[in-house]
Amino acid sequence: MRKYGFYIVGEECIKIDQNLIGIKDTKLEDIKEIYSHPQGIGQCSEFLKQNSTWKLIPFNNTATSAELVRKLQDKTKAAIASKKAASIYGLEIISPCINDIANNYTRFVVISNQIHIEEESNKMSVVFSVEHEAGKLYKVLGYFAKNNINMTKIESRPMKNASWRYFFYIDFECSIYNAKVYDLLELIEHNTAYFKFMGVYKNKLNR
Repeated sequence: MRKYGFYIVGEECIKIDQNLIGIKDTKLEDIKEIYSHPQGIGQCSEFLKQNSTWKLIPFNNTATSAELVRKLQDKTKAAIASKKAASIYGLEIISPCINDIANNYTRFVVISNQIHIEEESNKMSVVFSVEHEAGKLYKVLGYFAKNNINMTKIESRPMKNASWRYFFYIDFECSIYNAKVYDLLELIEHNTAYFKFMGVYKNKLNR
């Protein structure tokens, strides 16, 4: 998004249940290899600990893992994926809801190549980087407290072409009618090495 000029115009929070799935009549004792996206594997770590002989194989995503198991038609192969993926690829659920956390939700963002601002928008996202100097990040984060604006997420991502330098992605609560929000954006932009407004949209995470 940062590279290609897209903006966040919405978000959805969807409950994710992971299931161990395989071809017809597959039993736990038949399985030798399990395919899934690394995140899917990580979300089911407690279940997977029950059998140390299973070979865990990272794959592109959970759906294509299910597709692969269908193509292989081998009871020693299984996938971690959704019930919908099992249904689409004609697979059976061997063990349902194997994720460690029962309330397992994933946030998805809606993107556009244009900025959309609606009256009910109450959440904003920005990304910035700071010079590698003492107190720079602390100073920028202090602007949120100074303007009484609540951050809901901060995440760092390493820059590809600069060692030990990071982009900081921040989500925060806002009102598009609050002048302090625009004061905050101006302060961040003028006191960072790089700044990009990522979008303003309706918060769907606290329903």
